[in-house]
Amino acid sequence: MASSSARGKPGLGRARTPPEAARRGRADWRRIGLAAGVALVTLAVFTPTLRNEFVDWDDTDNFVLNEHYRGLDQARLRWMFTSALLGHYQPLSWVTLAGDYLWG
Repeated sequence: MASSSARGKPGLGRARTPPEAARRGRADWRRIGLAAGVALVTLAVFTPTLRNEFVDWDDTDNFVLNEHYRGLDQARLRWMFTSALLGHYQPLSWVTLAGDYLWG
């Protein structure tokens, strides 16, 4: 009989979650679902790029045919800071590429 009287009284019997905790739990699952949805959309959008090969638009002109970045002497440094090869003025890039060339 104690079990039948326990059912009728609040706080006894089955534990109930407060409404705030239930709302927080749903909000957490919504955030997780939203993050998973964004991740899936991103993956779907960028998956075709895995089938692509290297794109060689300007590397031949910049690195194969261009010998001006292959060193850090005075003439090459002058070229790096005064040229705009293929329309781009990028002296810092040329200096770091020259350092990479000398190091490698």
